[in-house]
Amino acid sequence: ENLRMNEFSAAVISVQLDYLEEILNERKAIADIYINNIPQEYRLVLPQEQTKFSWYKFPIFKDIKEDLAHFDINISGGIYDLPLHKQPIIGVEMEDETLEHICLPIYQGMTDNEKVYLLKSLKQIFN
Repeated sequence: ENLRMNEFSAAVISVQLDYLEEILNERKAIADIYINNIPQEYRLVLPQEQTKFSWYKFPIFKDIKEDLAHFDINISGGIYDLPLHKQPIIGVEMEDETLEHICLPIYQGMTDNEKVYLLKSLKQIFN
């Protein structure tokens, strides 16, 4: 199988690399909202010595899909739609509570109004 990147994907990545710091800073600002407003027991606690993260996803370990839907906030799936231990090829049935999670919205271009609305909604959900 050919695992090389096609020209279009390479062009997109080339442009994104020019804005990498800006993209990472924007995602970090959203992650900071979550870190400061979601109880520690429901989110990942990252090592202090690690200073940079891509914030590609922000998983939490509490199912608040219905609560978010009440505020008209839609979320995508989790980190993986079907965790590794449930893949048919594995053939071993396992359960792990930590795999029950959702990922909160975190994307480039999130407006200030969206951030404020999300923050108000999270405060109501978690308080």
